[in-house]
Amino acid sequence: MIGWELLINFKARINQAMVFSFTGQFAMAKEILDVRWMSLYAPVYLFAIYDSYRTTVDLNHQYTLADREKAYFPSFFINGLEINYLDKRTPWAAFVWSLLMPGMGQLYIHRIATGSCLCPLFMALLYMTPTPTP
Repeated sequence: MIGWELLINFKARINQAMVFSFTGQFAMAKEILDVRWMSLYAPVYLFAIYDSYRTTVDLNHQYTLADREKAYFPSFFINGLEINYLDKRTPWAAFVWSLLMPGMGQLYIHRIATGSCLCPLFMALLYMTPTPTP
């Protein structure tokens, strides 16, 4: 996810546009910003924030339970294609993330191989689609 966000940030030139907008050069910021790449930035950024918050809350609950029971509590198992993670998932959240960007729903349910294939394919499809001229 970090590499994905760095790629999108670099290609969209978001940091350069922010510098121009902070210095009051709004026309230059608008000119330098690549809208195609920027449209991919928001879903990835929001997903990263949401997933890290949700995972932290779940891990804190598991720690509290293990501490209270004074027992070892295995919370996940990692294999080559996915992470089996002990937590509650809601199907509608995976659906909403998949609507925002295909592949994000699979990453939400820890299907890493499927999500890692769908996200770049959607990005390539979206980037190569011609934009209408006004």
